[in-house]
Amino acid sequence: MPLVREIEVSELNELLNDEHQQVDIFDVRSSHEVSKGSIPQAQHMPLHVIPSKVVELSDKRPIVLFCNLGVHSVQACQYLQNAGFDNVFMLRGGFNAWQASGLCHDTSPVPEPT
Repeated sequence: MPLVREIEVSELNELLNDEHQQVDIFDVRSSHEVSKGSIPQAQHMPLHVIPSKVVELSDKRPIVLFCNLGVHSVQACQYLQNAGFDNVFMLRGGFNAWQASGLCHDTSPVPEPT
């Protein structure tokens, strides 16, 4: 099984604030968890829908996955790596670490994935 690479909250924040960088960020938590807040620019893709959405993902940009702590994002990263994606990262500490850092988070309603 491939090693899951991690990205720190500070590194992700830098990527998000760099207009020359493109990164895809996916929140793999449940809709209930996401309704309490998420990282700006993150797309909601619960863990259970990843297998059906993998064909829609681009391998041309880094992909960052996160959950609350890291358990589900590790599973999501491993799935994508096994599907042939190389540039995949999990957010170390998950959304809890993002919140603890004091960075802004989005609390607007998140649409269900289609």
